[in-house]
Amino acid sequence: MGDKAVSMEVHQSKAEPDLVEVLEVLLARAKSGELRSLIYLGFERDGAWESGNVGNFGNRQFVLGCFVQAALDFYSRRRESDG
Repeated sequence: MGDKAVSMEVHQSKAEPDLVEVLEVLLARAKSGELRSLIYLGFERDGAWESGNVGNFGNRQFVLGCFVQAALDFYSRRRESDG
């Protein structure tokens, strides 16, 4: 057997500091009992996404209204940051 050089490229993800900070705050609020439910939408480095929910949300119409407002808030923030 001859010696063959093998190149192994390692891709390491770096944490998003703002994301980690928000998750830590949410975790602390959940542990204290202040945060009672959560709906999330997450995006991964490779473009995959996931969504989910945990906890008691109560009235479905109220939650749907919150979704609509959150979508409008997100759109507005992105528009401002995109210039």
